[in-house]
Amino acid sequence: MNHLEQIARELKTTTKNMELLQAMDETSQRKLLEHIQHAHKTNEKHIYKSMEQALEHFPRMLRGPVKRIFGL
Repeated sequence: MNHLEQIARELKTTTKNMELLQAMDETSQRKLLEHIQHAHKTNEKHIYKSMEQALEHFPRMLRGPVKRIFGL
């Protein structure tokens, strides 16, 4: 799978919607893919941390069941 296809998969779109990116060279596409993947990982960590902080507002007895409901 080339970098353009991987970018499309990361962005949940098709390569048809990414005509401008096709003009980029392979190195630039790879760097863009790395930046997108890093942004997704950072976002996931931020969301997880926010959910953990939100759980602190629940009584201690309810935190376990709420964590299981949200899959944490």
